[in-house]
Amino acid sequence: MKSIKTHIGVTISLLSLLMAIQFGFFVQRLMDSYEVVMKNEYSIVIAANRPLIINDVNLTEVQKLERIDSDSVLTRLKDKISNENLEKLKQNLPKFYNVKMTFFPSQNELNNIADKLKKIKGVTKVEIFAKAHDSIYKILILLKNIIAVFTFLIVILGVLLMIRQIKIWLLEHTRRIEVMELLGAPFFLKSARLYQLSFLDAILATILCICFYIFMPHFAFYINTMATIGIEISSIVLDEILILLGISLLTAFICVSITMISIGNKGAK
Repeated sequence: MKSIKTHIGVTISLLSLLMAIQFGFFVQRLMDSYEVVMKNEYSIVIAANRPLIINDVNLTEVQKLERIDSDSVLTRLKDKISNENLEKLKQNLPKFYNVKMTFFPSQNELNNIADKLKKIKGVTKVEIFAKAHDSIYKILILLKNIIAVFTFLIVILGVLLMIRQIKIWLLEHTRRIEVMELLGAPFFLKSARLYQLSFLDAILATILCICFYIFMPHFAFYINTMATIGIEISSIVLDEILILLGISLLTAFICVSITMISIGNKGAK
């Protein structure tokens, strides 16, 4: 019974650690996807006194240059001013363009891009909507920091739980290992049983974590949240599964090794 409780304790400790790590992976991919959405929706508006093409811009930060149609404005004024004045307005009206970025820039990067755009021949005005952009960018950074702190705290909790299980292992296996040591058993023979049990617990914890994230997209809160923000991403991907398995096995290996070294040091005294 005590052994079963120990296995459950180890599995839960590893599971909490893996859940926190995968949550960090998931949120990072979510934030990256949201940045792509913001990048696609955000644009700089420039005014020019001559027609421009993408080659005129020639900046690595710029993905696309789109002409803003001014015909709708002129159509609304058609009945309010004479044809002669309308034609003069049409000739003197600046050409407006949307400038799409290859990434969602920080405020400093945005200012640098604006300075480069202002140096382009014919550009008379550059509007970067600095206030709105800065607010969105700061919110993204804040969310990333909050998630990072939250994930770190859960990881610390998982590590503390693992340390607790190490102490339990020490109490349960010290006598057996000391006897084997007196009989001259090599290190890996003494610790083989502990490694075997811990690796089984690590694999079980990994499977439980993977199953949770695989089924998470079927939960109502997940469906509603993704629908609200308009982003579709996988809750877990193959690379993350392999990383979780590696972290789980490595953590189990380290914990068993610490246990065995602690017992060895105790025996040496």
